[in-house]
Amino acid sequence: MFWGALFALAYSLFFAIFGRYIITLLTNVPEVITTATLYLPWIIALPLLAMSCFLFDGVFVGLTRAKAMRNSMLLSASVGFFGVFAVFHQWENNALWLAMSCFMLMRGVTLIVKYQKLKANNQLLD
Repeated sequence: MFWGALFALAYSLFFAIFGRYIITLLTNVPEVITTATLYLPWIIALPLLAMSCFLFDGVFVGLTRAKAMRNSMLLSASVGFFGVFAVFHQWENNALWLAMSCFMLMRGVTLIVKYQKLKANNQLLD
């Protein structure tokens, strides 16, 4: 978890420092640069919010616990993405970013909770 958090922080710092430059490498259209820059804070936050879901995806793949991953995905999608988007849809594109961020965060939390339950019940390698 430490290394995942460290790399997530490094990516976030990288995007915070070089994000605008990266955008200008991808396009020279002023309207696109302006619009992309508006959403740069979401890009900066996303590695930190999503780190645990990606880390525990790997853990659960290794544990061959596809059912737990599916259940996490269904709960996170229905509540974390669709639920959040339904409430904040008037925020338009920011609502999509918020919903995606909540989805990723919720996936990480649900997988951590499931992992802790498996560990507490000594079922990690069953």
